[in-house]
Amino acid sequence: MFVTDLLKIGEYLLDKLTFTLSHAQQRCDSTGRKRRIEYACDVCTSVYVTKLRDELTKEFPWLCRSCRTKLHWQNDAYRKAVMSGITDDLRNFRQQQRSISSKKMWADVQKRIQLCEKLRLRDPIVYSKARRAMRRTVIRNHWLTGEELACVGTYEVEFVDWCNRSQFDFDWQIPHKMPCGRTYIVDAFIKTGKFAYTWVEIKGYMTCIGKQKWDWFHACHQFNSQLWDKSRLLELGMSVK
Repeated sequence: MFVTDLLKIGEYLLDKLTFTLSHAQQRCDSTGRKRRIEYACDVCTSVYVTKLRDELTKEFPWLCRSCRTKLHWQNDAYRKAVMSGITDDLRNFRQQQRSISSKKMWADVQKRIQLCEKLRLRDPIVYSKARRAMRRTVIRNHWLTGEELACVGTYEVEFVDWCNRSQFDFDWQIPHKMPCGRTYIVDAFIKTGKFAYTWVEIKGYMTCIGKQKWDWFHACHQFNSQLWDKSRLLELGMSVK
């Protein structure tokens, strides 16, 4: 092995010396780039560019890149290391893509929320039509004004029917602008009767965002705002399930 390396080094130095002497006057080719020493691979005899210091430090010297890669892949440890690196890179790439897609989706959701809030404040009629088009929407008429009220869910339907039976005058779906820029819509404001001048929020299930909005509104109206859940509706005689 040592003799073979010496012969290879000698051949390389001879080629280098021949190249230097023959191109002492013309160091660049026609394209203006510097010429490089080309050497033939011992396995496939293909020509590749090499340097002496690179060949002396390689595990498989005097071979082209393709043949050297084939020999490396025959080693189980090398193959496992490369595959684990590819798996990690692929996992990181997928996580980055999920993060980017979720950010884009959330940005779109924020835009839709902003447009919906503008629609609620600028054009209540259009917002009312959109609310009617929602699933589980029931239309009820106000007993005093005859206005059509869009009720989403059984709790809102039972509340409107209860107000109509008791003949309590009330406003329905009143928007309020929050300091953060969001819009909070209170379900009802009872004007007359036992619960006169009371803001009522009807909730069957409280989400995180809904709780934040309700906490803000209840802090602004501590003495005349109430949260009516299933137990409260049953207490008042409403038939909810």
